[in-house]
Amino acid sequence: MRLKCLVLLIFLLLIGCSANEDHLKWFATKEEAIKNGLKEEDLSAGNLLGEIQSDGELFVFFKREMNDGETAGVVHLRESNGKYAWYKTNAEVQVKYKDRKKAPHVSFELRTHSDKAYKAYFGSADSADMAISTDYGPEVTPEIDKESQIYFCIVPMNNY
Repeated sequence: MRLKCLVLLIFLLLIGCSANEDHLKWFATKEEAIKNGLKEEDLSAGNLLGEIQSDGELFVFFKREMNDGETAGVVHLRESNGKYAWYKTNAEVQVKYKDRKKAPHVSFELRTHSDKAYKAYFGSADSADMAISTDYGPEVTPEIDKESQIYFCIVPMNNY
């Protein structure tokens, strides 16, 4: 009985791991992958915060207007055989609240499809030349969206 349960568990795990790969939609250009990813997230080009290339991986950052403020998110733009796919592994985080003057500084860990570990940082910018402390080294200067004043950056965790 234990052997049957173990075989069933391994089978389900393999199906679950391959299912994520099967759900990726591949595009000839990164622009097409971003456009389609935004559409699937019910967002437009105006929601893009920016792109950051880090350690050979491309990340796309976006914002979303909510009833109580703004959220931000990041996706790994996966590249394979010259094609691109929108690969989202984390939920969005609240970075601005309408009823609060001070917004939180938020960070979370994420992994790319190639299993590289990163830490994403978000928040509301205090100034145009601000620096933020990271858990893995010296302060960094994040990217800042001029319109929303949301800052964002990503730091590879395997370097520390």
